[in-house]
Amino acid sequence: MRLARSLIALALVAGCSDNSSKKTTDAAVDSKAGSACTGLVYDSCNPNSSNCMTGTTCKTYTASAFSVCTPTCSATVPCPDQGTTAVTCNNMGLCKPTAPNTDCTSP
Repeated sequence: MRLARSLIALALVAGCSDNSSKKTTDAAVDSKAGSACTGLVYDSCNPNSSNCMTGTTCKTYTASAFSVCTPTCSATVPCPDQGTTAVTCNNMGLCKPTAPNTDCTSP
């Protein structure tokens, strides 16, 4: 019984040690990749609560398993590039990137 009390007391002391000088995070808070998407072209978006900028629509591409802020396009209005990657205009008149922007997280 005495051994059990000693082990419990030791566990409590070890669990309550002061680690206030060791502050860690599980993500880089200040990095751009950790910031929420702001609704720019090809940013991830939530179709139920879109944050897409004016001129874009939050479109879910079910077969590709993502939703992005996308502008409309046509034969005379081409899609803007995604960085250095060309984006195609699909048969619905929407720009469809191969994936959402990777420099932010979905809202």
